[in-house]
Amino acid sequence: MFSSKATNPKPHKIGRTALCGWLALLGHAATAGAGQVTLSWDANTESSLGGYKLYYGTSSGNYTTNVDVGKATTYTLNNLADGATYYIAAQAYDTTRTVQSGYSNQVSYVAAPAAQIAASPASGSAKAGQTVTFTDTSQGSVTSRSWNLGNGVTSTAQSASTNYSAAGTYTVTLKVTGPGGSNTATQAYVVQATQVAAPVANFTATPATGTAPLPVSFTDTSTGSPTAWSWSFGDGGTATVASPSHTYAAAGTYTVTLTARNASGSSNKTGTVTVTGSSSGGSGDGANGLVAAYGFEEPTGNTALDSSGLNNHGTLSAATRTNSGKFGRALSFNGTSAWVSVKDAASLDLTSGMTLEAWVYPQAAMSGVSGVLNKESGSGSAYGLFANAATNQAAAGVMTSTWWQLPGGTSLPATTWKHLAATYDGSLLKLYVDANPVAQGAVNGAIQVSGGALRIGGHSVLGDYFAGRIDEVRLYNRALNQAEIAADRNKPILNSLWKTSTVPANPTEPGDTSPVEVGLKFKSDVAGAITGIRFYKGTTNTGTHVATLWSVGGQQLARATFSGETASGWQQVNFATPVKIAANTVYVASYHTNVGQYAHNISFFATAGYDNAPLHALGGSGNANGVYRYSATPAFPDSSYQSTNYWVDVVFKP
Repeated sequence: MFSSKATNPKPHKIGRTALCGWLALLGHAATAGAGQVTLSWDANTESSLGGYKLYYGTSSGNYTTNVDVGKATTYTLNNLADGATYYIAAQAYDTTRTVQSGYSNQVSYVAAPAAQIAASPASGSAKAGQTVTFTDTSQGSVTSRSWNLGNGVTSTAQSASTNYSAAGTYTVTLKVTGPGGSNTATQAYVVQATQVAAPVANFTATPATGTAPLPVSFTDTSTGSPTAWSWSFGDGGTATVASPSHTYAAAGTYTVTLTARNASGSSNKTGTVTVTGSSSGGSGDGANGLVAAYGFEEPTGNTALDSSGLNNHGTLSAATRTNSGKFGRALSFNGTSAWVSVKDAASLDLTSGMTLEAWVYPQAAMSGVSGVLNKESGSGSAYGLFANAATNQAAAGVMTSTWWQLPGGTSLPATTWKHLAATYDGSLLKLYVDANPVAQGAVNGAIQVSGGALRIGGHSVLGDYFAGRIDEVRLYNRALNQAEIAADRNKPILNSLWKTSTVPANPTEPGDTSPVEVGLKFKSDVAGAITGIRFYKGTTNTGTHVATLWSVGGQQLARATFSGETASGWQQVNFATPVKIAANTVYVASYHTNVGQYAHNISFFATAGYDNAPLHALGGSGNANGVYRYSATPAFPDSSYQSTNYWVDVVFKP
């Protein structure tokens, strides 16, 4: 702000009423950032004074604009261009508006600079992590400036740079100050997300070879920041965590596929895991040798679940479900097109020995071949079990160097349940009806390895369709004896998480002898009933054991005390009444031991749960499993320690 005295000569008279007074602009006051200036001058006291006019322009002495302010001696000029210099003078005029004074002294005013921002790269073009430079391109005289770049960065230089670490919209502010005041400009600067490349999938498997059952730890080593993973283990098992664990129960070479994904795409990586036969001489459920088991207890759907633990699940085609099974539900076959198909797997190649079992219920007297089980091999079979052969007898067959078929017994009666079994030990083929041997014959050689599907109820080439109901189908990779067949005949197939041959890494905990409740959280894909609870017992885990089924909130649903236990191994107790459970709902199964000494594997559930469809033990991040509670009597286990598996299991019927 400044003031000045007039330097012009006195105003000259014009005519008889000339204004003789002396007019001087005294000064002005600028209003910061508003493009305006307030001026004041001495009042003219002559009686003939009519008023004043202000003249201004952007060149000295060249006034392009004027405003009549009446008799006021102060006035504010508005809407002046930011950054421009204005030259201003005043004139007085008489009451007739015909006589006016000369110009007063001239004063100048510099408007506040016009704040302007230039960005490189332009808003919306920069990616997160990229350097952005903002430049002050303000119009007018700038004596100082201040930047705020919206991310905490400030500067007073003409150009300011920053690196926005995240996508978003940032408010950039520039305040400039000059002789005429200050002005501020803002810009909404948009930063785009950095485009992430699709990941390159990769993984390691440890170990990659070994003897069944073989637990393998898979570690994701993909590059490119994947956010989702999809694993296929080659035996029907899958996982969706980054680094899962999986146990291969049967011998074979398995192709493992990892698909790694992020927002930009996905890629695949495959590898192999080679599993050799167990010490029992074959793949499958250890010494037990069970490689497939179908109770057909699923209430709906077209999947026949395999309860052996080897994931040899089947798919129904035209077969229908019935509640009139030998034990619970069964499947009904129409005799013309119905079957269950199980895709080929290494565990279904029963080269050195086999047992095939099934309950059958013919709907009418049979004639011609009616197949119960066939492992297809080209236009024939590697092995088969038949409710009726050309001789109108039940039959068994194996393909070694040639096809051997063994019929026996009398024709199976219509509308009657009969249990069929066939065994082969590498030299002798036997056929049983209702656990009684009805035929046997010498056969030489290993059973042919086949790449065909296992069919229940028919053959894709030969037909050989069965008409009636089939229930409780079992396949073993060894020849069972008569007592074992008799036991199977009277025992329904139920579902559990672990096979009876599974042995924990630590069968006992010698350092803990306190009474304790141990258990696990589980759920089922389908609704059904828990008929009992199992646990693995080490030789020092003596005393009384009590099983309890709980809701996840701690409500007791059923309880039973174990009896008739063996010295070690899997123990099972059945509830007096099966407990119905809902699908996809978490429950807790536990048992109480008054001497501690429980079986355990620390970190078993740390990275993933354990699956044996339809049952799933919870695990991985956010699904703490392996629960316990120290108590002198049975109590709800609500603590967890390092994701430990205490080897508790359920017996489930869909």
